[in-house]
Amino acid sequence: MAKQGVLPTRLIAVDEAASIDVLCSDKTGTLTRNELSVTSVRPLPGFDEAHVLGLAALASSEGGQDSVDAAIRSAASKKPAQDLPS
Repeated sequence: MAKQGVLPTRLIAVDEAASIDVLCSDKTGTLTRNELSVTSVRPLPGFDEAHVLGLAALASSEGGQDSVDAAIRSAASKKPAQDLPS
């Protein structure tokens, strides 16, 4: 990871990163404006952007203060999906 310029702050993060299948990341604006936002979604065949965002919003923690969850819920609210599980 160090060869790629990644500096983990916790050793456990390296172990956790080894088990990642899909990484969703966008740092644009995080450091300069101190805010997270979803700028693009690349759904797999059979899904559309609204459906992926809707499912991600359902998996997020609505009552918490997590900035990633808030960014996902904000993006999902702008593109409502149909036929999401309840």
